[in-house]
Amino acid sequence: VPPLNSLHVAAPLPWDAMVGRRVYGADNREWFVGRRWLPWKPRRRRGSADALDVADGMHVGIDISDGPVSIILGILVVGVVILLFPVIITALEVVLVLVLLPLFVVARLILRKPWIIVARTKGPHPEERTAVVSGWRASREAMEAMIQDIRSNG
Repeated sequence: VPPLNSLHVAAPLPWDAMVGRRVYGADNREWFVGRRWLPWKPRRRRGSADALDVADGMHVGIDISDGPVSIILGILVVGVVILLFPVIITALEVVLVLVLLPLFVVARLILRKPWIIVARTKGPHPEERTAVVSGWRASREAMEAMIQDIRSNG
């Protein structure tokens, strides 16, 4: 049994080893290098006039003869539906990700499902590079290799 003072305790991983890192390439473009935690590529939702286009084609069923109270109530209901529908869909998507993320992390760590390493830049010429590796340590090594490649070649 080794003495207590000679035991080696692993240092905690830095936060950027878990999440990812921002690096600058040889061409001064900013890159993000990290793991894709979900098996699909996350989409970013942006506000647009799509909801208004949908509402434009809807028939609400209000006739002018119904009176001003019915018209105002109908406009309010349609407005609330148009405003709340994207919020409800986004909330459901967030809940789904929060439920599925632990399952995917367990699958990747225990069942040795491959990690997807992603390097992407939004710069003047958007670009994305990916690598697929199995194992946490191999994914760290792949991230480091991508970072070195980006720093030297851009």
